[in-house]
Amino acid sequence: MNIKHGVRDLILSIIALVIISSMFYHYAEHWKWIDSAYMTIMTITTVGHSDLIPTTDVSKIFTATIAFVGIAMVLTLFGIVSSHYVRIVYDEK
Repeated sequence: MNIKHGVRDLILSIIALVIISSMFYHYAEHWKWIDSAYMTIMTITTVGHSDLIPTTDVSKIFTATIAFVGIAMVLTLFGIVSSHYVRIVYDEK
């Protein structure tokens, strides 16, 4: 698998995580779609604003799970992209 396929697959996985998590929050917490997507993105990017807070135990467990999975995915994406550009800069010297 080359870097383009790996990055593409990782981006698609992050998008799928945002969509699935937004659906969960929309139905479990009865939040608007935009609030559900916002909560997911704030969680997986570690920003973590506390204007939306899960109210049920299931939602809290779900949030903790997507935090671990989503943060790992986002950091992996940043690591792949940054190492690729470091390699490009190093090869130009």
